[in-house]
Amino acid sequence: IRQMDWRVTARTGRPHTKLFQEERERNVLLVVSHNPSMHFGTRVRFKSVQAARLAALVAWAATLNGDRIGAIGYGPGLNAEVKPGGGARGALRVLRALREWDAIAAQGHDVVPLSQALQRAQRLTRPGSQIVLLGDGFDCDPASESLLSLLARHCDVAAILLSDPLEHQAPPPARYALHSDSGHVQLDFAAAQTREQWTQWFEARRARWIDLLRRRSLGYTMLDTHAEPETALRALLEQAARRRRAA
Repeated sequence: IRQMDWRVTARTGRPHTKLFQEERERNVLLVVSHNPSMHFGTRVRFKSVQAARLAALVAWAATLNGDRIGAIGYGPGLNAEVKPGGGARGALRVLRALREWDAIAAQGHDVVPLSQALQRAQRLTRPGSQIVLLGDGFDCDPASESLLSLLARHCDVAAILLSDPLEHQAPPPARYALHSDSGHVQLDFAAAQTREQWTQWFEARRARWIDLLRRRSLGYTMLDTHAEPETALRALLEQAARRRRAA
């Protein structure tokens, strides 16, 4: 009698009882960018280090929630994954892999597009999985759009965009000497045009990725290199709660 569904019974005139199904553990998959732009930072730490801190937080939160945690890493010379596993052992496998992947990708200079990682995520996930994308959005390519739509049909997809304060505001006016594999170059930030183009370039790269997420009503938040990762995780959880209430 305690399982009787009185509303349905009254509406149909026939007795109905509620059927309960035990909730199964969910797969949580981290898709982490290790592309060259992630090995950059002017406040406290590199974007890649901040991504690893956030990934560790998500991994332990998933473990405490009884979920299974896995990861995909993509970047130069990197084509690796950790299949979702449960408990502390699953979380530690992910953290160990993130450390190894960062060391491997740091030796390369080629950019691996996000679409390659999304293709691998499609093979690794099952319906109902939680997918968390960690990167700066600079590797977003046209092929990512259709793949993201396919994943979002059956999975809960969210993104955290890593950024550095220098990407939002040009450095103080002066001449700066830079060194890269192609040689030495000087940037004149005393010129107003250079300062304007600097911020516009980064904004355009981020805007393309954010627009892609917004058009699919996917949750996302920003995280700077000097901030605490708890703020980003809290923002995503609040967004998810609002979407559930709206539904």
